[in-house]
Amino acid sequence: SMALIKCTGCGHEISDKASTCPYCGNPVSPKDGNVCKECGIQLSVNADVCPNCGCPTSHVVILYQEANEEEPEKKKWWIWALAIALFCLIGGWAYYGFIYQSQEETKEPVIEEKKDSVGVEEEVREDLVELTRTFLNAIEKYNQLGMFSEGYAAVLKNEEWGYINTKGEEVIPAAINAACVGRFSEGMAFVLGKDYSDFRIINTEGKTVFKGKCSFDCMQYDSEQMPYFKNGKIYVDKILNNQYKCEIYDKLGKKTGTVDWEEGERFYKEGNGEYTIFKNTQNDEVGLKDPSGNIVLSAEYSSINGLSKGKTDFNNGVVLAVLCEVDVDEEDYNDYGGILREGSRYFYGYADLKGNDTFTAEQKRRCRQSKSRTENTNDYDFNTANYEDYESESSASSTPQWVQGTWTHDVTAPMVGVVASYRVEISGNTLTFYRNGEFQYCDNITCQNGRIVGNHGSFVLKESVQRLADETGTYNKVDGSGSNGSSSTRFSTAYDVIGYLSGRTFREISSGGVLQIRQEGVYVNGQCMTGAPSVSSFSSTSAVVRASLIPSGTIIFHVDAQNGTITDSSGFTYR
Repeated sequence: SMALIKCTGCGHEISDKASTCPYCGNPVSPKDGNVCKECGIQLSVNADVCPNCGCPTSHVVILYQEANEEEPEKKKWWIWALAIALFCLIGGWAYYGFIYQSQEETKEPVIEEKKDSVGVEEEVREDLVELTRTFLNAIEKYNQLGMFSEGYAAVLKNEEWGYINTKGEEVIPAAINAACVGRFSEGMAFVLGKDYSDFRIINTEGKTVFKGKCSFDCMQYDSEQMPYFKNGKIYVDKILNNQYKCEIYDKLGKKTGTVDWEEGERFYKEGNGEYTIFKNTQNDEVGLKDPSGNIVLSAEYSSINGLSKGKTDFNNGVVLAVLCEVDVDEEDYNDYGGILREGSRYFYGYADLKGNDTFTAEQKRRCRQSKSRTENTNDYDFNTANYEDYESESSASSTPQWVQGTWTHDVTAPMVGVVASYRVEISGNTLTFYRNGEFQYCDNITCQNGRIVGNHGSFVLKESVQRLADETGTYNKVDGSGSNGSSSTRFSTAYDVIGYLSGRTFREISSGGVLQIRQEGVYVNGQCMTGAPSVSSFSSTSAVVRASLIPSGTIIFHVDAQNGTITDSSGFTYR
């Protein structure tokens, strides 16, 4: 319906639908003004006084009709807003309930699967190594790997060390110029200097925490053999007053004590783990069993976490495993890679609790074939013997004079040690054979076509070097008196010392324990206890030999070739 209002310009009554006053042309904006309380004329929004009656603007009132018409619209807006908010809130609750229920239904199997795969508690599971293709691609560029500890593992690339994380990412660049680096423990790691006489401790950022002096033999180390922090202490080898000791440091680099190296060795041997390393006696390779005796890793590795026996544990879900390929020539090594030590190539990798490892089929094949080539031959190939070395085409006769006496030979395996010890005693035409100290047989023998032959077997006579050999390898002679001494022994070089020791077996005078010093290590009662020995000094008939104990420490041997004795740094004498 139409209503009449008064024009704010001339005061005439006009239609509220008109846009302008038909009398004066003044624009009509009924919604933009107020109404005078005295005369009822509509006022302009900006008017100070009423143009009709002169009333001040303080006496105006709003257009109640217009305000009341807008109020329902405002109420409708708030109702719609409230409805939308309630809808969103109810929808959100429903969505959250659905997602939460789905997570609850799937969460437990995921946790159980991870428990089964690593066998550790929940707080450790978030930092596990997964042997994915990405991880394998990341580690294949390194020559050597170390065992994981606290989420880090040492790596060697281009003769420099660094560290990777559980993803295979190089978090400490492989630019550490050192002889070797150790595992991380309690947030720090040991770095052995190139000259083996100093060390430094670094943190997880690769920064030096403190430095010190040490005494290590000049030989190749693995990171598992380096000292590490345990209960806030680290034991470092040091020669003091010509005796091997261990200096104890705290985490701030302060020396807190000095002990014999034997005590340092015991310090690191305590609490080695719950998984047992076992050996396959047929191929002398090792595997791993869980605490219940179930096989976790089959016996196809040379070592696990740097060990060939004892107990160890999975760290960050994996163990360090090593394969060994024997009798590798230099040219083949350069073509194929790996770490070459004393004619053997070592491949480093990781294995998990599911039995998976990072080695290729080609690496395993090469290692298996190399050992099958050398099986039952040791250092002498019986099947390809050159009879020009022996007394050839001779008729049956009595044995030569140089054969008379006692001969010994140890069958060894890489990374394992002595597998069997043989002893042959020849007196006249009688041969007595012992295996691991136990009597096996006694034969009457004759000499035929470069061999001595008995009912139970035969031995090749290496006439040119006056040595015996059979299918297991070459024998070394012990002098007729049963002593390892010889008045004719003379040392001209360090090689003479090692050669003299390698051909002999010594026994501790009081206990009868067996000591054998070979080129690759020192064996006590058939077990390899050290790395390769080195000659510190020598004269014509005596020498000082040192060897690094595994995993740490050093032992010294004083060799007296004239008396045929060896005295170690603990005071035990062997003859």
